Amino acid sequence: MKSKSPYWIMEHLTLATGHSRMSHRSEIHNDVIRLIRPAVAAGAGTLGRTGWSIRMFEGREQGGAGFECRHGSLWIVSCYMAWSRPAADEMWSAATKSALLANGLQQPRGLPWLAVALMPDALRAQPSIVREAGDMERCVAWTVLDTRAAASHVAAEH
Repeated sequence: MKSKSPYWIMEHLTLATGHSRMSHRSEIHNDVIRLIRPAVAAGAGTLGRTGWSIRMFEGREQGGAGFECRHGSLWIVSCYMAWSRPAADEMWSAATKSALLANGLQQPRGLPWLAVALMPDALRAQPSIVREAGDMERCVAWTVLDTRAAASHVAAEH
């Protein structure tokens, strides 16, 4: 399965630390996208037998989305992403309001981007779960880009 996303790189920013890295689409195997796609399409769901689940939420502007990642009963992170300029300001505002720490951080200039806010339950989770969350965030974000962003990109062309 070839990626349907018009994107090949995304900035991934952790709000609590200010750490930023560029995530390439090639980091995420297509089988992982297939595993996550039903939950993204349904707006919520468990991700196989990983212990992880997600719940999607939408921005008012097309071109942005958010999702929560939970491990078991623990709400580990809330993620906010934008792949269009109209949605970027709204999603950035939502991200920085929900973050435990986000003082002085600037909204990423390029698109698409993913901003991640740690939730209080992350402080109670095993360190391995919090480390795993970074991979989970990128996997879900690339699934969103491969499905929703690709669909809105195609619609904009017609």
